[in-house]
Amino acid sequence: MRAAFTLIEALIAVGLSVVICGAAYAALRATTQCVARAERLAIENRLLRAGVGAAMDQLDFWTPWDDPGDPSRQPLRGTSFAAPFAPLTVDRDLDPSRPHAWWRGMPTGNPYKTYGDAALVSRVGHPDPERRWLPETMTTVARTLGNYALLDYLPANTVYQAFGEDGVELAEFAVCEMTDPRARPRLSVPIGVTNDMPRDISGLTFAAGYAITTDPALVAAGVDRGGFADYRLYGPLDARWTTAEMHARCVERVAPLPVAPTHWPRLSLGLRRFVYFNRWVSLAEVRIADPVSGAQMKLHLTLATTTLRGARQQRGLDRDPAP
Repeated sequence: MRAAFTLIEALIAVGLSVVICGAAYAALRATTQCVARAERLAIENRLLRAGVGAAMDQLDFWTPWDDPGDPSRQPLRGTSFAAPFAPLTVDRDLDPSRPHAWWRGMPTGNPYKTYGDAALVSRVGHPDPERRWLPETMTTVARTLGNYALLDYLPANTVYQAFGEDGVELAEFAVCEMTDPRARPRLSVPIGVTNDMPRDISGLTFAAGYAITTDPALVAAGVDRGGFADYRLYGPLDARWTTAEMHARCVERVAPLPVAPTHWPRLSLGLRRFVYFNRWVSLAEVRIADPVSGAQMKLHLTLATTTLRGARQQRGLDRDPAP
């Protein structure tokens, strides 16, 4: 008599085999998912590190705003209107202790109306070079490079007020409401203060910001000669932009890895440069998006980077005046 499995024994063996194979498959599947997830996290971490490095490099060298190696990516070198990377001839000795950098005016009120003719001691075209340097430099930088550069270039203790050759305060530095930056370019100050009071950088950037952007619409509208503010003077009729608009529109989008595999997470950068509340801000937004689920991860960084004046000097855009 030959030994063999009974039908019941065979069914039990098959059932146990199926259970074991199912458990093994589940374990294998969980293992492969964990490995895939770990690999994806590793890729995301590497991309995040690459994004932070790229953001630091882009912000430090100002490449999104002006690429020195690609003339087609130099939109802010125009000369028809204020442009932050336009060529400039200016005295670069900006030592605030030198007498030519001193502001000569009255601390309150409107000097040329209330306290006599302050333009006698400092104005455009003054016969004394030390007394004309500040108003002429202020005017040249503002009209060539815009207000962001004006705040960047001038010494930190500068009071932004200037008089013309006729002794009248120049309108663009008569600190007051700015409603049309191209037609009437002015520095802006918060509401609730005396509009004819001279202001330093702290007063000009209190609840107001000045940004650099390559957005064609904002450039055409004159953002390089105006500012953004947290208040509205005339509601919808006020042409000033808000700081929320500054954050939304004054951003340079950069794709550091344009030829990455399609199944990789998407890496992108959002870079902003502005001065606000007396602080120079270089802000980077590193974003990673999952191409399958659409889930996003963002990292915001505020970095210490080169100033606009340093970036311009690196490109050789500043020339010393003829002796």
